[in-house]
Amino acid sequence: MRKWLAHVLQRVVEWLMPPISPVIPVFSLLDRDAAQLVKQMAHLDVSGEYKRHQVYAALIKAFPQIRHRDLGLAIEKAVQNLAS
Repeated sequence: MRKWLAHVLQRVVEWLMPPISPVIPVFSLLDRDAAQLVKQMAHLDVSGEYKRHQVYAALIKAFPQIRHRDLGLAIEKAVQNLAS
């Protein structure tokens, strides 16, 4: 009887719980997009501050839920990776 009740309760829990889907971390998407934007801006003949501002503005629009200092850090990491 206990085994049967445990089995029934387990089936109810499985039925109530939604399936868990894999989630891509937001920061990996942020790093990818920052690297792509920095690469696009690298060939422009304008100041570095202008390039940084354009990338920063694009990231703010794309990731409004991320803190601005994390966006700046993603830009700096992308610039360092591009330089090396």
